[in-house]
Amino acid sequence: MKSSFRFLTILAILSVLLLFSFFSCKNSLQEIIGIDVVSKNIILKLGTEVIANRDGECTFGEVEVGSEKNLEITIENKGNSELSLTGEPLVSIENIDGSEFEVTSLPETTIAPGQSGSFIVTFAPTREGEQSAIVEIQNSFTNNSYTFSLTGTGIAPEIVITAESTNISIGDTFSFGSVSSTIGKSVVFSISNTGSANLHLTGNPKVEFSEGPSEEWIFHIPSQPTSPIMPMGNKDFTIQFSPFPADIPYSVKVTIENNDPDESSFQFTVTGIGFEDV
Repeated sequence: MKSSFRFLTILAILSVLLLFSFFSCKNSLQEIIGIDVVSKNIILKLGTEVIANRDGECTFGEVEVGSEKNLEITIENKGNSELSLTGEPLVSIENIDGSEFEVTSLPETTIAPGQSGSFIVTFAPTREGEQSAIVEIQNSFTNNSYTFSLTGTGIAPEIVITAESTNISIGDTFSFGSVSSTIGKSVVFSISNTGSANLHLTGNPKVEFSEGPSEEWIFHIPSQPTSPIMPMGNKDFTIQFSPFPADIPYSVKVTIENNDPDESSFQFTVTGIGFEDV
């Protein structure tokens, strides 16, 4: 009986020691792999989407050159201790190959357990093409650093004017030549968009005359082109030339205001002279 009691006592002591050892090892293991455990205490989100540490990505998509887009990113403290942002600046961006991302609003320095903060990143492209950057947030949780990437693409329209299979550049002169003052002449001009964003004709009217003859019938546009013009699309307009009285050289400046970042005020000159029918 005594031996059985002694055996049970020893078994109970061994069980307690095993439990103690298990919890001690578990705590030691957590300390050893503390980076992985602690990293789960901070979560970055774009809306409801989680941004993974190290291999996460936020994309701005396509943004028109000359405009900007903002993304608000949330930092959530899922731990049970205060989260400190320790970087200078709190959120740093490394733009790659001259990319154009910028932090325009910073979070608070500390975030309490169960609370969140946010910051805003702005993408304002001044050129076409893909751009990227790396964001780093030094903090007291994730092995001192939380990193992810940014991507975005700058897009822009490109205005091209043609008439009678001839490209017209800014400052060029297009000549109607010598035209019967009785019959007149009409020429179709085409506005093409060879860029990657919608081309908006912003003038009122869309095609405007200036510095021309006071007689409105000499140069006339029967119908204005519509806007916008999709990428790889085009819209036409017609200029009618009615040179009366004859034997007088005529000219008018044509202006097409638009959102092409390089040629926002497209101007060229139209000329012609009339002759009397015999």
